[in-house]
Amino acid sequence: MFDTFIWDFDGTIFDSYPHITASMVKMASNHGIIATSKEIRDALEVNHATAYKLLNLTLEQIKEFREYERDYKFEPEVVPFKMTKTVLKSVVDSGRKNYIYTHRGKESTFYYLEKFDLMKYFSDFITSDDKFPLKPNPCALLALSKRCRIDPKKALMIGDREIDVSAGVNAGMTGCLITTKTNISCAKYIVSDIGDILTLI
Repeated sequence: MFDTFIWDFDGTIFDSYPHITASMVKMASNHGIIATSKEIRDALEVNHATAYKLLNLTLEQIKEFREYERDYKFEPEVVPFKMTKTVLKSVVDSGRKNYIYTHRGKESTFYYLEKFDLMKYFSDFITSDDKFPLKPNPCALLALSKRCRIDPKKALMIGDREIDVSAGVNAGMTGCLITTKTNISCAKYIVSDIGDILTLI
C-alpha cells in the first residue's frame, strides 16, 4: 500500500511532551505565570506558538523555556514510545523506507535517535535546521520527495497533530493521525497508538 513512511518526531515516535510540558511549567513558575500543566500541554500539542500565545510569553521567557527543553537531563526525559522500534524495524524489514520531518532541531533529533539506536532505521531527515516554512506548508515534503524520489501517492505522513497530517495531504500524500482524542481530521487514517501502524505496512 505504502512504500514510504514519513514520521513527525515529538509525540509521534518519541514521548517528549511530558519533558516539553515540564520545561514550560518550570519557566512559567519562575515568572509567576498561572496556567495548569494540562492547559500548557494541550496548547503545545497544537504547536509551540499556541502555547506562547496562551501564556503571553516574552522573547526572554521563550528563550528560558527553550533552555530547559534542550536540557537532555531535565526530567521527565524524552524516550521513544514502547512500539516505536518494532514499527520502524518492520518498515525497513519489509523493504520500505522511513523518513523524519520535524520542527525539532537537527542536534537534538539526532541525539535521541542515536541514544536509542534508532538512527539506522531512517533514510533521510528534515529538521528545523533546513529552514523550510512550517507545517502545514508542504514545501519541505515536496523537497524531500524530489531529493529522495518519493512518490507522494505511495507515501504516508504520520503525526500526532493536525498540522503534521495536513502537511502531508498538502503535498499529495496520505495522512495518518495518532491520537486518543476525538478529532475531525484530513487524515485518512486515525489510530490511537504507533503500534497500530503495523496494519498499514
